[in-house]
Amino acid sequence: MVLRIKTWLEELSKKKLNYYFSFIFDTCTALVLLGGGLWLSSAEGWTLLLQATALFAGGFVFFGFVEYLFHRWIFHSRLSPAKSGHAAHHQDPLAILALPWFFDPIVFAIGWGLFYLLLHDTAQASIAASGQIIRYVAYGLLHHSFHHADFRWQPWRRLRAYHNIHHELEDRNFGVSSPAWDYLLGTHYRARRYIKATSAVRQAT
Repeated sequence: MVLRIKTWLEELSKKKLNYYFSFIFDTCTALVLLGGGLWLSSAEGWTLLLQATALFAGGFVFFGFVEYLFHRWIFHSRLSPAKSGHAAHHQDPLAILALPWFFDPIVFAIGWGLFYLLLHDTAQASIAASGQIIRYVAYGLLHHSFHHADFRWQPWRRLRAYHNIHHELEDRNFGVSSPAWDYLLGTHYRARRYIKATSAVRQAT
């Protein structure tokens, strides 16, 4: 039974409908949370605008760490059930692969719960969660563009080059939408330092 479910999930993750529907579903979820948060908020006028902007931006920025956390410790962990699916992406970067769409709302609910525990306010938690989800959608679109598009805009090209290094060195450059957490946690690629570190490991073994 477990094997059948695993096989079904793996097959669903390869469906184009699942891949593109996830973008639509996630965007709609973010808009519903944002609209609901604004409607439920007790603030008004400029206070509401400033508060909503700060909350949305906070959720947007916070997802940068969530992205790094998932990519480094879940997608690349030997013990993670998500590793095999992510390994398939590394083997074929052009393949259309995505987690089954119904996994996203589970993660979103956890994120909303964390914001609620922090803010103790339904409206504020909803607005912050919407910012996080929009960043997630942007991350997905950006990652898709790295493997399926070609733009001349230099910031995009630098990010794509940064991500391409990760496909060659899987323990470096986990950030996709931003390299910030790689720099903070020391996993960004530095040619000389990386060569020395890997040489030392090989000598020790």
